Amino acid sequence: MDTDFKQEGTAKENGVKTDIGLSKVVAKCENPDLLIETIDSWNNEHQKLVNAFKTLQGKMEVMTHEKEKKDQSNSSLINETEDFLESVKNSQPLLQRINNLDEENERLKENVSKLQYQVENLKKEKSEFEEETHKGIMKQEKIHQDEVKYLKDLFNLEAHQNEMSTKEKINKYEKEIQDLQQKNNQLQASKEAELTHLSMEYENQLAKIHRQKLQNQQNQSNSGNQEIFRKKLQHMKEEYEGEIRRLKQALDLENSEQTSCNPSPRTCDRLSLTAGTKRRR
Repeated sequence: MDTDFKQEGTAKENGVKTDIGLSKVVAKCENPDLLIETIDSWNNEHQKLVNAFKTLQGKMEVMTHEKEKKDQSNSSLINETEDFLESVKNSQPLLQRINNLDEENERLKENVSKLQYQVENLKKEKSEFEEETHKGIMKQEKIHQDEVKYLKDLFNLEAHQNEMSTKEKINKYEKEIQDLQQKNNQLQASKEAELTHLSMEYENQLAKIHRQKLQNQQNQSNSGNQEIFRKKLQHMKEEYEGEIRRLKQALDLENSEQTSCNPSPRTCDRLSLTAGTKRRR
């Protein structure tokens, strides 16, 4: 690395001197462009050589580093080999220990045989216990099925009774609704008859007033009396129309109140079924 710095410093000093000398040479040269091109070419070649040198230097450093690693690896292998040889020397007590373990293994086998015999006895006892438990479960299931059947029959009976009661209530509600509808129809017919009577009376009054108007037009020529007569006629017309509107509004109000107060048969059915379900619960 020190060599590189020295070469680089020398190159910089030489470059300054070369630039001064080149300026004089270029001034005296007959073809300066060709000279500059040649110098650029030399400079490029020189730069390539410098780069190649740096690349080789980097590879050299890598190879040196790898050599150091190999040396360390070889040293580690040597140490491992020595450890292995030492372990071989110490293997004799281990072999003796293995023989002792074989004897202990035989004793354990005998113990395992005894335990297997005990396990067989436990399996037999377990099988007998499971059989007794199964019989008890089957007995309890039979009792449970009988209880379920009893409760199911009781529920069906109660449901049938509730259904009959609900049908009776529905029939009662339907009859009440029919009676209310009949009364409503009668009331509506009465209101319509009253409206018809008022309309006829209104038309008769209009005809009468119209006749009076014609008679007054023939007998009187005073415009003031005609204006009073016209206002009177308009006032009577507004009174009759107001009365007709009032009767129609009263009729519509009665119809809407009866509709809201009398639920449909389907609604009554739902209400009755809901009440029956709550009673069962």
